[in-house]
Order: sequence, then structure tokens, then C-alpha cells
Amino acid sequence: MKFRPNPRFLSILVLLSAAAAPGTAQNGPSPIVPRDFSGSVATTKPPLSPTSSTALFDAAVRNYNAGKFWDCRTILDDLLALTSDHWVGHALYWDAVERTADLNTKKDAVRASLVRMLATPDERRTEDYFTVIIRGYGVLNDKQQVADYTTAAMKKFPRGEMAKRKLLADIRQEQAIDKAIAAYDAQLAASAGDVVFSYQLASDKFDRLAGNRTFYDAAAMTTAAAQFEGIAKAYSVKTGDGPTYLSMLRWIAETLSYTAPQESIRYAQMGVEQYGTLSSSTRANFRGLYIQLWPAILRSALALQDWPTARNAGAKMAQELEDRPIMPPAFDEAAARKDYATALEKLRLFNPAREQLAAAVMAAKVRTPYQTELKAFNSRHPLSGIEQIRFDRALSTKLSAADSVRDEALKTELLKTQIRRPAATFRLTDINGRSVGFDDFRGKVLVLGFWATWCAPCIREMEEMKVAYQTYSDDPKVAFAVINVDADKTEIPRKARESGYRFPILLSDGKVEGAYNTERIPKLLIIDGAGNVRFDRTGYAGDGTYLRKLDWMIEAARR
Repeated sequence: MKFRPNPRFLSILVLLSAAAAPGTAQNGPSPIVPRDFSGSVATTKPPLSPTSSTALFDAAVRNYNAGKFWDCRTILDDLLALTSDHWVGHALYWDAVERTADLNTKKDAVRASLVRMLATPDERRTEDYFTVIIRGYGVLNDKQQVADYTTAAMKKFPRGEMAKRKLLADIRQEQAIDKAIAAYDAQLAASAGDVVFSYQLASDKFDRLAGNRTFYDAAAMTTAAAQFEGIAKAYSVKTGDGPTYLSMLRWIAETLSYTAPQESIRYAQMGVEQYGTLSSSTRANFRGLYIQLWPAILRSALALQDWPTARNAGAKMAQELEDRPIMPPAFDEAAARKDYATALEKLRLFNPAREQLAAAVMAAKVRTPYQTELKAFNSRHPLSGIEQIRFDRALSTKLSAADSVRDEALKTELLKTQIRRPAATFRLTDINGRSVGFDDFRGKVLVLGFWATWCAPCIREMEEMKVAYQTYSDDPKVAFAVINVDADKTEIPRKARESGYRFPILLSDGKVEGAYNTERIPKLLIIDGAGNVRFDRTGYAGDGTYLRKLDWMIEAARR
């Protein structure tokens, strides 16, 4: 995950600005005898200037975002040894430690940071300071300290970012949609001069409306869209963030395509114009957003029965995808291709429509509905016998080629997530009462999962795990183990047998999930023979790629 700003949810982990530079004292931090986080005394050096500090931190961020976590950690070791009040530096350091070690080592780093931070005089405790120290105590699961420092921060900065986040959180918890919208409007009126907070409020409000668009007429949605667009544009001007404005125009166009199609087309066309104002390098980075504007125009034009506009939008989308394919595209390409085919059929362009339906079949994650649609189209507009045979053969060849391209793209993206950090050791009891330890798997690639019987995605993943276990059953260099985290473990043996799970099932001791930072399940880890975590994945997609991805991860961990 990139370490970068998120305009909708402010967090200390995104304040990469001058505010992230060392403390506010005029003469800089007092000289200290710096220590590294293992406790050894380092050589005393002069304190850093704010400029040098920012340069080091920016270098650390670049390394973190590039996946060079050890390099990031080394840079931050130097930075934090020379200036103790680079608050965001502490937070990023904790993340880098977690990426290169384990949760317990991260907690040690947090404790070391807190010792230094607690020595900071009150007058130098900025809001960033409170945000980081609260996060640190959160890592340590010290709820009382989190509550105490939150209260202190709110008292010292009643109109600060933390207070704003609380206000947003309170509005989000309002179940009555009308009351929530009224609360957003009241805060927008009170925050007219605060462009960044107004943007957050307007974004939240539009998100709430978009999720409940069936309860609002086209006029209400259009009014809300106009308000949001104006605030997003002001935000873009103030921050120089053109891509965010482009993203918001795409979002507005997508949302209005269901309720106000004419307005949707207008906002999408504004997005096309905004894209043209970006630099060539920025356009290359945000081309995916640009392409998403065309399906919104296409859908809206179909709703208006404006077949020529729909055809032009579909042609532009198809051309962009064919010129430089995006794998995978950030929208439902199959549905968009089907919409394009509908416009072409309405204009009696039957062969191009047939080609677009074939492209929809190739793009679809679940192909059956689109194959049915193509079959129905061929019934309406039949080919001659020999033409149909040729078409079917060509489509089969294209489908095989598309699968190969898709798999290669998926594999490339998956391997980019590869890490290398020491795995936490454990010794647990399996469902048969035997003691099983981490060291029992040394020298093998270990596929380690975390699951619970009440977790539906876990159960679906376990069914795939059964297939994978059978596939690798004769491979002496690959092992499987799944740790159950149910509170009541009395029924686990019976349920495992009934479900046909033959791989080792271990029972959590209440500590192992913490050692592996298992906040959500299902969780899958691939650990190499040297005891390093190589892949750490949470959740189950159910998109038909699980077994292929597992093969690729095991293959990578063997090396």
C-alpha cells in the first residue's frame, strides 16, 4: 500500500508536508545522545535543519512506496536519531519495522518512540504529535492512554484536524439519511473558508447521497453534484491536485448516469477537458480515470436513446483499451462492451456489435451471462453456417490468448506484493491433540492460513485450500497448516472432519494471531523454507484466480 495523501480521510500517515518537519521551536530540537531502537548508543551528531530533515523523510517515503522497506527503515533510523520530534517519521518507522520484522518488534519500536515523545514539553506538542502518540498507544492496545490523549488533543485543538475527524465520524454514524445530509449542510455553511475540510464534508455528503440515490430525485442529485463539483474545483486550485478533480468528475458522472443522464454526460465531458489540462506524465499515471469517463457517457446516452453519442463513446473507450490495455481495467469492461454492442445494434451495425459482445465475453470474470447474450444476438442476426464456424473458432482462439495475457498481468501484479520478513515462531496443538511447532516446517514452503467457522469467506477459501492441498500432497517441499481462531474450539475437530479438511488444523493459543497481525480473516501467508514471510494477504476474492495465484506464490517462495 502506498504511503500517500488521501484527500477524503485525513490521517497522520498522509501529512507529507512542511507540517511533517521537526518541532516548532525556533532553535530546533535540543541536542540529545541518540540511540538506535535496539538500545545501543549512537554517535552524537548535530541536530538536523528542517530542510535536511524533510529531505531525509521524503527519501524514506520514496523507498517505502517502492517496497524498499529496509532502506526506508535505515533512513528513518538516521533521521530519528538526530531529531526526536519528527512525529510522522516515528509513524512511518513503525510501519517499516512491521514490514521487515514482526508485530512484537513493531511494538518495541513504538515503546522506544513513546519514551522519547513523552519527554516533549507541552508547548511543542503539536496536533501531529497527538495523532502519532494516540496511534502508538493503539498499536500497544492501551485504550486508556488512547482515550486520555484524545481528550487532551481535543482540548488543546478544539478546531483542529482531530476535532474535524470526530465531527465527520459522528455524522457518518447518523442512521437517518435526512438528518445526516442536514448535518453536512450545516457544517459546510460553517466551514466556508476551510477549503480542505469543506472538500471532505462535500465528498462525504455526496457519497451518502450516491449510496441512497433511489430515495432522491434527479433534481436533488444534480444540485448536490453541482455543490460537490464547485468545492472539488476549489480544492484542486488550492492544492494543485488536478487528478483529484478529475476523479471527482468521474465519480459525479458515474453516479448521475443512473438518475440524470444528461448531466452525467456534461460532467464526463468536463472530465475529458480536465484530463487534457494535465501534464503528459500525469496523464500517463491517471489514464485509467480518463478511460472510465467513456463508459459513463455510453451508459447515459443509452438511457437517453441517443445512439450516435453512445456509439462514439463506445468507440473511444474501445480504442483506448486496444491502444494501451489496462490490466485489469478499473471498471466493468464486459458490461461496457455490452452497452457498446447495444448502441451498435440499434444503429443496425450488426457485425461490429457481434465483435463487441465477443470482446465482452473475453473481458468478463464470469463469462456465462455474456456467452448467453452473444448466443441470443446470433439468433437475432444469424451468420451463415461457414461464417458461424469461423467466428466461433476465432473467438475460441482469442479467449485462450486473452486468458494468457490476463494471467501474466495478474502474476506480475501479485509478485509486486512480495516481501521478505522473519515469520513469528509458534507451538500450537492440532485438532488431534498433537503439538506442532513452526520449526517443524523449516526447509519447506509453508502455506499458512487463519480462519474461523463463523467466517463465510474463510469457508470458501478452505474449499480452495482442499484442492491445493491435494495438488501438492506429493511435494515434500510444500506444507500446509491452517490456524483456527474460534473462541470455542470444542466443535472444531468434528466440523473439520465433516468438511473434509485433511491438512493440519492448529488451534490458536490467543497469541499467534497477534504475532501475525491478524486483524481480519481469512488471512493467508506464504513462508519460505528459511522462515521468511514472502506473501501476506487478507481476504478472499472468489474470482476464480485463487489456485493460480497460490501456485505463483509457492513458486516464488521456492526461490
